[in-house]
Amino acid sequence: MKKIIEALSILIAIVFLAGAAWGVLKVAQWVGGLDPAYAGPTIAAVIGFVGLLYGQWHSKTREIEQSHRPQKIQVYNAFFSILEKFLKNPDALAAIEGKPLPDELRDQFWALNQGLIIWASPPVIKAWLKFRKASVSGEHVLLAMDGMLRAIRKDLGNSNIGLQAGDAVKVFLSDPNELDRLLRR
Repeated sequence: MKKIIEALSILIAIVFLAGAAWGVLKVAQWVGGLDPAYAGPTIAAVIGFVGLLYGQWHSKTREIEQSHRPQKIQVYNAFFSILEKFLKNPDALAAIEGKPLPDELRDQFWALNQGLIIWASPPVIKAWLKFRKASVSGEHVLLAMDGMLRAIRKDLGNSNIGLQAGDAVKVFLSDPNELDRLLRR
């Protein structure tokens, strides 16, 4: 099934590119057939119109992103609140291991999941799922947490350029070198 979807995707891309090439060819033929006195102003008008459409699209996209930012921050603060409980009291995790979550914590996770589905970007949701899987398996939990932190930063418009894998999570560790030692094992 996956190969059929890939083949259809490639076919659609080829058809789209062929259609775009045909459209460009037709526009070039049309412009080439114009009286030279009208060709320059026509090209300038078309480019101006395309620029206007792009500017409007970009402005609207930015406006929507800015309107969602307060809700995203609220959801991400819920994540940090849950995270803080476990980081400040590592024994709390061991106390609930293998048992049902306390009602308060379960409700917080439920609200967090709901908020992530509604407000988080796809990379944040994927990072959250990876973090949850790592939490269950115990494999590279800190790196998965780092991925979640970096995805949150990116979703809020912050740059991760210059941050190496693990740098964001090291902020929470009492000994930042602890992650490096764990990874060397």
